[in-house]
Amino acid sequence: MRRARSAFTLIELMIAIGLGLVLIYTAAAGFRVAARSVTIANHMSLENSMLRAGYLAAHEELDFWTSLDDATDITRQKLRASGGTGTTGGPQGLPFTPFATVYLRSGGADVLADDESDTGWDPRDIAWSVNNPRSWYAGNMVEKCSGGTSDLRFGRYAMFTNTKRTPGTADFHAFPVTFGPLGGDGKVAHSWYGNQVQGLIDALGFYGLCEYMPANAIYELYRPDRSDGNDWFGTNPGGIPGWCNRPNGGDDWFNNDDGVQLTARGKYRNTYMTAYAIANPDWSPTGAPLSDNRRKHRVGYQNDANAMNTFNAMTSVPYRLLADRPATWPQVSVAVVRFIKNTRHVALCKVRWVSPLSGETVELSFAGFGTSLRGARQQRARSGGWAEWDNNTPNGTFSSPPANLDSY
Repeated sequence: MRRARSAFTLIELMIAIGLGLVLIYTAAAGFRVAARSVTIANHMSLENSMLRAGYLAAHEELDFWTSLDDATDITRQKLRASGGTGTTGGPQGLPFTPFATVYLRSGGADVLADDESDTGWDPRDIAWSVNNPRSWYAGNMVEKCSGGTSDLRFGRYAMFTNTKRTPGTADFHAFPVTFGPLGGDGKVAHSWYGNQVQGLIDALGFYGLCEYMPANAIYELYRPDRSDGNDWFGTNPGGIPGWCNRPNGGDDWFNNDDGVQLTARGKYRNTYMTAYAIANPDWSPTGAPLSDNRRKHRVGYQNDANAMNTFNAMTSVPYRLLADRPATWPQVSVAVVRFIKNTRHVALCKVRWVSPLSGETVELSFAGFGTSLRGARQQRARSGGWAEWDNNTPNGTFSSPPANLDSY
């Protein structure tokens, strides 16, 4: 006799449904976790791609300096302006101001003639070689400038090195024993070096002066006496301008007050306590890039949070990658800060990533090696655009450098 097959009991049905729901929930949760994992992986991949793009953009900026001066966009060339009054009475320039505008040659003289009377920039390596007497500092390294005074106890060095090629008696401060008419034709032995120092600080500002002068340069010179109390234009009785060796803690003064040193300095002493930098051309609300690029930053010892915040804000020129990106994509900005500290010329790259979803911020900072300011200026054609160094003739050679910001 066959037994009739019975259906599920209610209890069995409830158990089966419960187990089914558990399986379905588990499967759904698994799919949800898998989908979220894929989304997170894709998002992290996108973030990493953006960071890589920022890293590459930073290296491109290291070479071309376009955040400070765009050779193809005249609206982004604020660092080519000139104005004000320099140490010689002429206009001041900025890091990308053409030399032909603010760093003039001596009248009729060939800037490449190896003559002490030359003024203007001489780009040849031989002009700055250590065996070239023109490149030597011929002044008194221990002559002090205490409160603008000097007793000239070691002699009047302005008779041997002076920015004026043929100074007369009126160009020297009346000082007992060392004062009197000059013998011979009055022509000093050395004038080229001093004219380079004052010409470059006028043409390029503090950072540019230190970049163009040799690494072992002494930032001092002698010029005709001007004891009128003016800090920048005036001199001590020996003929040394105050800005060369008078200590000063003010931001707008070339020397710092490190050790209250009163004598000639090189790059290390001036960048141990403080630093020189190229300022963001858009930082100043009053549009004063001339003064922004003629100041020092107290970022060494004795600094404080305010000084560091000002330095970071004033020297960083961040620009965003993919400004029109989707709203869910991370925001990535790139900046390269250029400054001189402890004699080291630093190009500090900053790649910053900000999540639009969580607000999380990550910054990758690293020092890079790229084109110098001098190289960047030679990349730019004086008439606009990029200078063609490697293809300005059909065969890819040229007999003379293309006209650039350093050319005359």
